[in-house]
Amino acid sequence: MRLYNLLKNSLDLTRLELTEYMNKHKVTVNNIVVPLSTIINPNDIVSIDGNKIEMIQFHYYLYYKPKGILSTISNKENSYINQINIPFKVTPAGRLDKESEGLMVLSNDGNFLNKITGDKNEHEKEYIVKVSKSITIDFLNGMGKSYLMDGKMTKPAKVKKIDDYTFSIILFEGLYHQIRRLVQMCNNKVVELKRIRISNYYLNDMKPGDIIEFKP
Repeated sequence: MRLYNLLKNSLDLTRLELTEYMNKHKVTVNNIVVPLSTIINPNDIVSIDGNKIEMIQFHYYLYYKPKGILSTISNKENSYINQINIPFKVTPAGRLDKESEGLMVLSNDGNFLNKITGDKNEHEKEYIVKVSKSITIDFLNGMGKSYLMDGKMTKPAKVKKIDDYTFSIILFEGLYHQIRRLVQMCNNKVVELKRIRISNYYLNDMKPGDIIEFKP
């Protein structure tokens, strides 16, 4: 882990705020002033103005978000944060809207979350979708095309028919309500939407509400 990430997570500061903070305080690793890009090892001693700070323990979870649960952090009872029994703050790698269900990856490791959700990395996200009208070849072809959405062209999706009303789709980005909007553009309507994979992390046989800790 880099010194920048340790300080950012420990102090809960933005990069700009952290830069300003570094100008006012003396940060050392093993009593030596080093740049923010320095790689920190578990046995290193990091201090701010001579006061040692504890190394953060990172945690990683797979969570099956049930339908009706919000994937945003809030005080609302149906926020996912109030459904999981974890004694520290975690954030999701990619959100799901309230009416959707399926896999969320949760962690307090910002670097890890960025790696599996950042647009530059193009990690796959796979969904199973049920629609209201029977699926045609034209519909499948339309769902796989690139469209102008939120000011940019979407990346072509991988689409496969499962049965007359169900298909799988793999996206390489995560725009707001992207699948629901694509389905509507192709003259159909989403009835059920479930995310089953983010990158190489799978929902498998998890049940709604299940949460599993893992090591990346």
